[in-house]
Amino acid sequence: MCLMNEEGESWTIDVKHEAHTGRFLTIRGWRRFCVANGKKPGDLLKFKLVHNEETPVLQLLPLNSEDLHKLSKLFMLYSFKKQKY
Repeated sequence: MCLMNEEGESWTIDVKHEAHTGRFLTIRGWRRFCVANGKKPGDLLKFKLVHNEETPVLQLLPLNSEDLHKLSKLFMLYSFKKQKY
């Protein structure tokens, strides 16, 4: 898989699929992408699939106020459900 930043620079990452959970995990390359783009643990990132042939390409997109509003509603809902049980 390839990750591309907003300027069009790209990094190859290796991804592993966990069949029993259905999750995809990055194995190699994620840290280089984050360091090169000034991303830290806890940062929110938004990607768009821009190319999906043999090697998928995900492009980093800027977060806008609408994205942040949706995320805040999601976190509030999750927090409410978690407290309820």
